[in-house]
Amino acid sequence: MSTRKQAILRDLESASARLAVAKQGLEDAEHLSRAGMASDLVFATYTVTGAVNEWNRACAAYLSFKG
Repeated sequence: MSTRKQAILRDLESASARLAVAKQGLEDAEHLSRAGMASDLVFATYTVTGAVNEWNRACAAYLSFKG
């Protein structure tokens, strides 16, 4: 496997992990909010949106790689 493909796969793996953490953070913030505790749902949603965008870019790079 070429070093470029390995780098793309590492980026995809990193983006996937970040997305999972962001989704868990949003779930935790929603749970705290339902329980009446202070939480920042807007920031958690913003974080998930950024992680989704990063994941989409990484997937596009992986799918468009030819080599």
